[in-house]
Amino acid sequence: DDYVFMVLADSGMGKTTFMINLYDTYRRRLAKKYKIRLFPFNAGVDEEIEKISEEERKETILLLDGLDEDPQAIEQPNERVAALFKKVSHFQTVVITCRTQFFAREEDIPSALPFSSMSTNRAPRRIVTRYISPLQQDEIKVFLRKKFGRFSLRYRNCLQFIEEYKELVARPMILSYIDFLV
Repeated sequence: DDYVFMVLADSGMGKTTFMINLYDTYRRRLAKKYKIRLFPFNAGVDEEIEKISEEERKETILLLDGLDEDPQAIEQPNERVAALFKKVSHFQTVVITCRTQFFAREEDIPSALPFSSMSTNRAPRRIVTRYISPLQQDEIKVFLRKKFGRFSLRYRNCLQFIEEYKELVARPMILSYIDFLV
């Protein structure tokens, strides 16, 4: 089956890192049955997608990072999402990242491609939504132990800090700068 995956998370949760790691892992380690392309949403993303031939699209995994940063999506979200899904409907698999807050309500998150975006010889494609969740306390402690060592003074100072700012350090981006925060 081919799908469109929507990966949603708050800012600083690792959406871009996830996409880069997915791209790199596929290109370097997995059997390369398909081509893979990674594009950030910016003013030129449509042109980059259009450069890919129809034949190549069937054999390409398309990774699109940061829908919430797309100028067209910011101005007209529903129209942009519909146009985007029409544009990517012939790719093997599509993964799109976006901040959770981009969609005002859970019901606004697309769950299936509109029929007008699909060719007549394809089965309907599902949109699978996945969330990157904040780090749990035990995951944060494992990270800190690996970074500083279990018996170091820095580790103990960080433990005190995370007790006070639990929600803040649950974001991987913030946690990576904990040295500076403590």
